[in-house]
Amino acid sequence: MKLRPYQEETVGAVYDYLASGKGSSCVAVVPTGGGKTAIYNSMMRDMLADDDTNIMMVTHKKELIRQGAESLLRFVPDADISIYSAGLGSKRLCGRAIFAGIQSIYKRAYDCPRIDVCFVDECHLVS
Repeated sequence: MKLRPYQEETVGAVYDYLASGKGSSCVAVVPTGGGKTAIYNSMMRDMLADDDTNIMMVTHKKELIRQGAESLLRFVPDADISIYSAGLGSKRLCGRAIFAGIQSIYKRAYDCPRIDVCFVDECHLVS
């Protein structure tokens, strides 16, 4: 999938910030309908190309968990994905890309495998 120019700029800005050493986390703000899923799936594809990188996507709605996992499989058909969400009836922590519900995973954080990068969708809702 080809990203739109503003989506490519967002990906580049995140990578530039992280490479700058100014911090190890950042927030990318994209308006509704701006293609956040495409942006984070593009970054996940890049990260999964490194065989030693594990990622997690955390969000607050089961529909977003399912949508994110299905979308990543369109970007990376052979991605090793697992879902940890009570609402979706799956509590697997074995994939290199874990899609999790914040309410399901927060008490199990220490049971997770090593996570190198964590994406938080709708991070303004996380306390």
